[in-house]
Amino acid sequence: TGVDDDEVVSFINDTGAAVTVYVRVYGFQNAGNTYDYTTTVDVCGNDPLNEPNDDIASATTGAAATGLILQDGYEDFYVYTVPASNVFTLDLIYDSAEGNINLELQDATGAELDASETFGDNAEQVSWFNSSAAPVDIYARVLYGFTTGVCSSYDLAHTNDPLVCNEDTNEDNDTLVDAAATTGGTYSIIQGDDDW
Repeated sequence: TGVDDDEVVSFINDTGAAVTVYVRVYGFQNAGNTYDYTTTVDVCGNDPLNEPNDDIASATTGAAATGLILQDGYEDFYVYTVPASNVFTLDLIYDSAEGNINLELQDATGAELDASETFGDNAEQVSWFNSSAAPVDIYARVLYGFTTGVCSSYDLAHTNDPLVCNEDTNEDNDTLVDAAATTGGTYSIIQGDDDW
């Protein structure tokens, strides 16, 4: 109901079966008038808990989830907090028969940190290392790639893993004076600890 000449009603069919919906149009205090009537059917079913999450500003807090829906013409954004010195990994699983979905990680300005744009293998994975001393919010962008669908279901799962590095056998070789003699091989370097 309302007095602004723009009435909107919506109905979510979560029964799993087709239903018939009836709409009653009536005037305030039995008044008469003319009107235009339109209907829209959203066959995707959308993600009512996450929408709208179509840009960084409206990103939904990221969590492991199944049965998320990507609609043609839309993108989904999720925000994740990555602790300091952690490697963040995000997996997206989908059915490529419903459309090709791509996955990107972006910073708060929209700059790309990592992207996965495979075709036909039903999975995308991105990762990023937070090298700062503080937690950082990053954004996952879910979008259609080479082919689109009317609506595609997808699942998300993520991990934050602390980066663990062990010193190699040449330590303590942190300065030119302490440089290690070597002819090659496999060594490890720890953030903030140069090897010479």
